[in-house]
Amino acid sequence: MTEWLALFELGIVVDAMTILIIISTFISITGAIAFAFRKPFSLAAPLSGMGVMLILFFFALFGYMRFSIWVILYLTVVGALITLYGLLFSPERVEYRQGFFDKGFWVFLFFAAFTLLINTGREVTMTDDFRYWAHSVRVMTHIDDLVIRHPETTRFGVSKVPTISLLQYYFSSLVQTYREFTLFATLQMLIYSFLLPLFAMIRKGVTATLFALATVGYGLILRYFDRPSSFNLLVVDPVLALEAGFGFFCIINPDYSFRYKAIALCLISALLPIQKDTGIVYLIMLLSGVLVQMILIYGQNKESQEWRTYGALGCMMLVSSIVPYVAWKMLI
Repeated sequence: MTEWLALFELGIVVDAMTILIIISTFISITGAIAFAFRKPFSLAAPLSGMGVMLILFFFALFGYMRFSIWVILYLTVVGALITLYGLLFSPERVEYRQGFFDKGFWVFLFFAAFTLLINTGREVTMTDDFRYWAHSVRVMTHIDDLVIRHPETTRFGVSKVPTISLLQYYFSSLVQTYREFTLFATLQMLIYSFLLPLFAMIRKGVTATLFALATVGYGLILRYFDRPSSFNLLVVDPVLALEAGFGFFCIINPDYSFRYKAIALCLISALLPIQKDTGIVYLIMLLSGVLVQMILIYGQNKESQEWRTYGALGCMMLVSSIVPYVAWKMLI
């Protein structure tokens, strides 16, 4: 009994360290993005996770997975310094603090504590997770290379693009041990980052609190009643849906600057086709949304430059989607 308790306590310590590393990475890079774009924490959060996944992906394509860890660590440190500068020394520090410590920031910390609570001691139980998603992270953690280059390491398909798995690999490598807690915690914190823009729209703190509690309650039901969901599975489908939803949110929101829309939609367009074939459908829907916006604006005012802006945005999204997709297809 004493030995079991000691192992359990050790597991909690390692899991707590893991979740601390995850949120530190997210907060540092998100803080730098928020400072660069003069956006609140809630709106910058989705960009950080997508950006890190793409950096890891391109380094992995060229066989530099181990080096990519140092690259992300460097970006994390630089992001932390930029965030501290923005909070303490920037001439705009008052406005930056208000945007950084918005409702989404505190909700993100709340979700991190919730993630630690429900995932400590978790193990993979679903067949698809066990035979590919979890297995691929375990293999990558040991060989610091893509599974597709080492087909002898698995009896199952290796053609799936490991974008989220690479993020899980990164955090597993930092912790210096493979734990399935890391896989669930990474996926769930990534999912929560896409929910944060909703909190930027909520004016009242009470409403934001109720929304956060409702999300947690929903997660508890799915987790402990063993319903298939992102709380029990490692599949990419929930992330695909949230990326597409965030993309549509960017397209229709008139308050977002063109620069912010362009970067967010290009990141989404780069990830969707390579994460799963279903992502191509989502990408077509997003491009259709941009086309509809362009046609509507052109119909209202042919002299406006805004419809040309949406046309340029659609072209940028298309190019962003082709480059990583073709690069992966050449590898396999």
